[in-house]
Amino acid sequence: MWADTGQTSSAHKGAGLIERVRLPAAFTLIAAAFFCGCDSPVKWMGARAQVSANAHAPGSDVALLEKAVSLVVELRYDEAEALLADLRPRLEASGDRIRSAEALFWHGYCLEKRGRIPLAVDLYRQTTQRYPETRAAERALDRLDILEPMRQAT
Repeated sequence: MWADTGQTSSAHKGAGLIERVRLPAAFTLIAAAFFCGCDSPVKWMGARAQVSANAHAPGSDVALLEKAVSLVVELRYDEAEALLADLRPRLEASGDRIRSAEALFWHGYCLEKRGRIPLAVDLYRQTTQRYPETRAAERALDRLDILEPMRQAT
């Protein structure tokens, strides 16, 4: 329709703007999945869905965990680390194993990205030992497979 007249409507221009915003957001999610060691963005997105699926932790802690994961996606590791360090003990005390595992993994991931590899490896190991049945433990194993050979080589 617009090609025939050579004109575009304001709705058509708005759609272009939406697409320009969606592409960087999608790229950010894909990049976060890659840097997280995931072999596909779908696997990473599943982790986010798992964070929301368990209903044991208080709502405010659930919201804080989601905020921390969002900060990681935005590459704001120092802020996410501080939030997770405070949040982890409360999640563990609540008995919410899935969210506790997620918080432990993401805390380790933030430490890794900030160059604190020995501490990150320790948290990844804790994740796999305490919560072996979770997706967070699977991701922690993936990170350990990458980091431990690097540590042994030095």
